[in-house]
Amino acid sequence: ENYHRESKEKLEKVYKEIMEEMDNLPEGYGGLYKDKEFEKLSYEQISQKRKLNINTVRSRLHVAKKLAKEKWLAKQKDLYGKNKKFLIENVALI
Repeated sequence: ENYHRESKEKLEKVYKEIMEEMDNLPEGYGGLYKDKEFEKLSYEQISQKRKLNINTVRSRLHVAKKLAKEKWLAKQKDLYGKNKKFLIENVALI
């Protein structure tokens, strides 16, 4: 039970940090992700809201996730150096 609580807390921390990275993405990327994850909008709803082609929405969401994870990982490497165990455990969460 304690292990599950710790894992959940780690996951929430990583998720929060990645969400913070979304704010640092180029305009038009982070907002799409927030529409999808926080407002729970469908691709079609985002497409209508943002006046974008649905394939553009899908593509930008994919890029936003990738960029945010890369930025988060770069920060972790700066903080923890080559501690592969730490990075593997935390990357597995995302």
